[in-house]
Amino acid sequence: SPELALRSAVVPLLVALDATRAEAVRRGVTDPELPVVRITLGAIMDQGDRMRGIGADPALRDAITTMMRLAESTSVDDRLRATAVLALSALGGDVVRDWLLSHLVRRTRVLNRLALHEPGTLAVASLHALRRDWRGDAVVRPALELAQREARDARWLTLAVDRAPDDRA
Repeated sequence: SPELALRSAVVPLLVALDATRAEAVRRGVTDPELPVVRITLGAIMDQGDRMRGIGADPALRDAITTMMRLAESTSVDDRLRATAVLALSALGGDVVRDWLLSHLVRRTRVLNRLALHEPGTLAVASLHALRRDWRGDAVVRPALELAQREARDARWLTLAVDRAPDDRA
């Protein structure tokens, strides 16, 4: 439809502008049309460092929750789920960091040690996002060190996303 085409064309422009960024992200990720959601997630990733810290904005709480649900949803394809994870990470904020960690590592029952989750879409995308955006964070460091030692399965290396992210690894 012409309206869908218009929304798809305008979202990246609005995400790029400081004055409209938060509102464009909020509206784009909650759009009822998946193509607009995909474009919004791609626009977030395209902005890279300009997006850092926006995840702490209280006005985006619902949008971040929507992105988390999308990433966790099994009713959408894995590329969209992985793209949602990387876009979330680009936004920053402790809530996002902790969510990413929860999908990469867990605590064992007996010795309460860190252990990697199985290398599914969420775990693999979370690892890539944490390596890209959170490498210097003291809270993230033990999980990344664990992954460095133990992520030998080839599935940890494969990440399909809708847009190739700027991998700063």
